[in-house]
Amino acid sequence: MTNSNPKIPSNIATKLKTKLSNVKPLLDPLPTSYLADKLDDHNKNIYATLLSAVVLSKGSITDNESRMLSMLLSRLGLDGDISRYFSQIDDISENQILEFAKVLNNDDERLSFIFDCLLASRCDKPLTNEQVEVINNLCNLWKFSENDIHLMVFWVSEILGITNNLLANNDDIVDSPLSTYIEKKDQPLKNIKFKVRVGEFCSENTTIATGNKKISEKNTIAQLTIAQLTIAQLIGEAQGRKIEEKIIEIRLSGVGLLSDHGVINKYFVYYRFIPLPSYLFDWQDCLKELQKNSSDKD
Repeated sequence: MTNSNPKIPSNIATKLKTKLSNVKPLLDPLPTSYLADKLDDHNKNIYATLLSAVVLSKGSITDNESRMLSMLLSRLGLDGDISRYFSQIDDISENQILEFAKVLNNDDERLSFIFDCLLASRCDKPLTNEQVEVINNLCNLWKFSENDIHLMVFWVSEILGITNNLLANNDDIVDSPLSTYIEKKDQPLKNIKFKVRVGEFCSENTTIATGNKKISEKNTIAQLTIAQLTIAQLIGEAQGRKIEEKIIEIRLSGVGLLSDHGVINKYFVYYRFIPLPSYLFDWQDCLKELQKNSSDKD
């Protein structure tokens, strides 16, 4: 006789929630990690274990933090099942940490790892004192400049949307010591028109402004026939100059966020921008999309 009341599996909601969380990174992946092609599988495993330890150093983990951690592991080419790495935290040795610290052999690789630690730890709530202490100790394994740290924190905040509204002409951003000040050549210019708003993320060579510049072209004697030369000499134009205007484009000399622009003495364009570190170049499309979504909401 067939049982009309089939057995219902236990913990359906919990199990389904876990599986959905594991699938999420595959549907909406983060940019490929800067370290993806620079670490072997052994050191990727150490990376994942250390990253998990940083996030868990506060004693718990939220759903948002779990999803971010899983996505960060996936972008490195690892299994997004974070429970595997949680179980390895107690067993990680000092020799493994030393090995990992040596494998990251330049500041871009080291900062990329610290960036991921901050992204996973700060994605939901402010860092706890324990997390700050652990991340500081990690940074102390290497020697970073103060500017490198501030620049990394800025971009973590920008990606997570916890900075000020950069399109609101915020003085803190304009006056940021992270900004690089640029005055371009090919000036003075007339009829200056800015093409990009302050606060916009820009790729390299983005046209920030255009203007008209006077160009002088000297007529050479070699280009004139004898008859033309005689006439030109009579009217005083053989060594004259023909003046014309040329449209000049002022382009961004890097990749980053335009933090200020303006005109000095009516004819000279300047701008400031906060550069995107090279280890975050793969985030360019993501940053543009994040800013677009933010603008659409406004």
